[in-house]
Amino acid sequence: MRLLGYALAFALGFAAGIAAVAVHRFPAGLVLGVGTALVVIRTLRLWLPGSAPAFALGWLGPLLLAVLGRPEGDVVVASDGYGWLLIVSGFVVLVVGILSARPPASRHRGVGREGAPT
Repeated sequence: MRLLGYALAFALGFAAGIAAVAVHRFPAGLVLGVGTALVVIRTLRLWLPGSAPAFALGWLGPLLLAVLGRPEGDVVVASDGYGWLLIVSGFVVLVVGILSARPPASRHRGVGREGAPT
């Protein structure tokens, strides 16, 4: 069941990465594309611990394909400010995804069932 969650997180990341690459030419699109990725990573950390790196790798897939270019010489991510911001944001998403691999710590660490310290 956990493997299915990781696969779904990867697929969700891939779809979000495609959307981020598609709208990165506009300031609001860049903010929404990267911001959505960071919010989803935070949410996945709480819902399915360990799946955030799968989402981050899925998000980076379309970005890497877009940066590599096409055989006829066209590029999807230009070498301008928005393109470089998207590439740097990809590194940020990767680092946040890796750092979010561990499940969140319990807020009530060291407290027993009836509230007495253990």
